[in-house]
Amino acid sequence: MLDLIVLDMDGVLADFVSGTCALFGMPSGWQPSHWDFYDDFGVDARTFWAKVSMRPDFWLDLEPTPWKDELVSLAQQHGREWVIATSPAIDPSCWQQKVAWVYEHVDACCRNLVVTPQKHLLSAPGRVLIDDSDHNVEKWRAAGGTAILFPTPWNENRGLADDPITYTKGKLEDVAEDWARR
Repeated sequence: MLDLIVLDMDGVLADFVSGTCALFGMPSGWQPSHWDFYDDFGVDARTFWAKVSMRPDFWLDLEPTPWKDELVSLAQQHGREWVIATSPAIDPSCWQQKVAWVYEHVDACCRNLVVTPQKHLLSAPGRVLIDDSDHNVEKWRAAGGTAILFPTPWNENRGLADDPITYTKGKLEDVAEDWARR
């Protein structure tokens, strides 16, 4: 069993892309092809985040991803401990909305939430991060942990995005088996 499994929130458990598409009037089902996709909306980063911050309950209203329950179950099954780690927006209401989202969509008793843009500080041998950010995965690995890049159209695993849960489940089971043999 792994010591700790860290699940990213936005893009992995919560559907951040659909939430921003609705906010910016993009067609339902549109998917970005790169990480900083705000330029596809015709805005810069500052304008993008300002509009997100101006929408009351933006973070709380995000829909769960179709694989949220299965990922939480995998984390519970393969980790001694598990947490959800999420990077906050600058808007102070983001923090409380993310906490409320976890209570509503994961578990009303869930206190396994870490809010930080520095997820790699949790990294160590025996700890696994599941995240959709190439950058977060690289930093986690550099800090000594194992990371699984959750396939999405906006990261290096875009070719596997049609079935991200099968890929992630297989990788997590391989890592857990490897760790058990040590």
